Amino acid sequence: ECDSAHLALAKQNLEHHFSVIGTLDGFFDFLVMSKECLGLERIYYVQANKNTQRPAIEDVPKHIINFLIEYNQLDVELYAFAKTLIAKQIAAKETNYKKEVLALKSMYQKNQSLFRWFETGLKLFREGKASDSETYFQRIIALKKDILSNHEILVKSFFYLGELVQSQCWEKSQDFYKQSLNLLLKKNPKSDEETYLQASILKRLGRYNEALIYFQDLIDQSTLKRFVSGACFHVGEIHSQLGEINNARVMVSKALELNPLHQKAKMLRDKLQADSKGQS
Repeated sequence: ECDSAHLALAKQNLEHHFSVIGTLDGFFDFLVMSKECLGLERIYYVQANKNTQRPAIEDVPKHIINFLIEYNQLDVELYAFAKTLIAKQIAAKETNYKKEVLALKSMYQKNQSLFRWFETGLKLFREGKASDSETYFQRIIALKKDILSNHEILVKSFFYLGELVQSQCWEKSQDFYKQSLNLLLKKNPKSDEETYLQASILKRLGRYNEALIYFQDLIDQSTLKRFVSGACFHVGEIHSQLGEINNARVMVSKALELNPLHQKAKMLRDKLQADSKGQS
């Protein structure tokens, strides 16, 4: 059973051992503080597994609420202490912080449907349900004039549409890729993910020299292994398509050193080995 000593320890832990703390009623403050603390470039979330049957607080009888408060006094006190700490952190922030919180609230209130569409479309895409997935991405680009604040989602929606129609209509897929690329070209500076996507699109458009430049930038500068290994694979694939087999082998080997589970790199390695045996 917990007592005042446990409460004191919990308060000490909150104050000295957590980089960011938050409460549900201050969720947007928590998101913005997490963004600053972790060095994130942008943040968004989608509500999932929400209990639609949960009664509103106003519908819970007063005597039950009082009972819960009485038997959770230590939790109530810890919550109040956390709120005080958060208030001090917020008070120390610059004016821009409050503006960012308000902008984030406004964006989510307006665009919850948009984020749900994107997450659903992406899930269906990964499950191989092309036509169902396309419906959700088409909904997003139909609203493109109204969602300029959601640059990332619009860029990715065009990209995934290009992926979806590539086998059916090459010209249409090229158009989607170009629209995604045009949006990316307007964005500076770019995150590693955006640079990776831009290079990938340039590769799909057959603009290999430009793609190689951006992939090489990621290889030289990114600290995120998944982007470096992916870039090594794509550079290897470009070299393979250009007939530069030795360079292709080197880059595929680097990709697999960084990520031994990279399936496409494994397939390309096996293809290069089979081609080599066939020629000998």
